Amino acid sequence: ANAQILNGQTGITLSYYLTQADADAGVNPLPTLYTNAVNGVQTIYIRAVINVTGCYDTITLDLRVNPI
Repeated sequence: ANAQILNGQTGITLSYYLTQADADAGVNPLPTLYTNAVNGVQTIYIRAVINVTGCYDTITLDLRVNPI
């Protein structure tokens, strides 16, 4: 999802979290290879940090698992 989220912007680091609190604190990021832990839809939180200033914002991403 990085390319879609950044939409060509550079100088921004993205990290993914299970909770808003973790995303705000920048702790307990999800591993690069993450397996969805919830059937159906799971919301994860993305922290976007501007590398030069350290300013950040958070957004959500819904992971959807469709049965085969």
